[in-house]
Amino acid sequence: MPRSKISPASALGGVGSSRGSRDLSSRSAAVLSADEARRLALRSQGLLGAPNRRAGVTGVLRQLGAVQLDTISVLARSHELVAYSRAVADLADYYRLRQDQVVTVLDSSGLVPVEVRGWGSSPNGSSRGGTVRRTATAPAWAHPESLAAPARGHHRTTLLSPFDSLIWERRRTARIFGWAQGIEAYKPATQREHGYFVMPLLAGGKLLGRVDPKREGRTLVAKQLSVETPQAVEAMARALREAAEWVGCDGVAVERVTPPDLAVRLHSALAAVT
Repeated sequence: MPRSKISPASALGGVGSSRGSRDLSSRSAAVLSADEARRLALRSQGLLGAPNRRAGVTGVLRQLGAVQLDTISVLARSHELVAYSRAVADLADYYRLRQDQVVTVLDSSGLVPVEVRGWGSSPNGSSRGGTVRRTATAPAWAHPESLAAPARGHHRTTLLSPFDSLIWERRRTARIFGWAQGIEAYKPATQREHGYFVMPLLAGGKLLGRVDPKREGRTLVAKQLSVETPQAVEAMARALREAAEWVGCDGVAVERVTPPDLAVRLHSALAAVT
């Protein structure tokens, strides 16, 4: 892979636990906190800092380097949602490479090794609450441009497509956000825990909830919705209203809220958002 093909969108990623990656992890590495690593990943994905609206969809594609296409369209096409949500990745999965291919191209990629305190080589996510248990430090790599300045700026509050490149690989999502992400659309309905097309809520640089939305006429229907903390309710309300605008809906309806005692607060927050 030519050096120019590695974009800052892959600003931070691990190469897994292959033998080759363990050999390369002996290089001298910069040290980042888990929070710094998370912010670098968000900035590289266009989800931290002021959006470049003038660049439009073309700018989003250039920054991300890859967008997954999918035929599911309960709210809008998945690739359309990726653009809407933008007003780092494990290298092997981000570029759909085998682990041995990653090791082969690292020397010519221009990426530099980093050590992220708190990241483990084998994160195990729980589907309930997103708790992640970590073991030894995993090798990680960053684009030099992403390390040139601290990742600062305004955090986007938005719903993410389950096929969004920020979260499309489960182990990376577990490392960066401590969040168990899965795609339940291909499961039988009786086996789904969170719904059919589950969109995580990104707020304050963290994943704080999820919703299974559907467009019915001019109404966005949240068939099933959950938040991790009471403080995430207002962010969820803003994200739902914005998502409704994406697809030309002028109303939002919520069918089920978890935990149930936050339903009244959520409906009040929705009413307050214009």
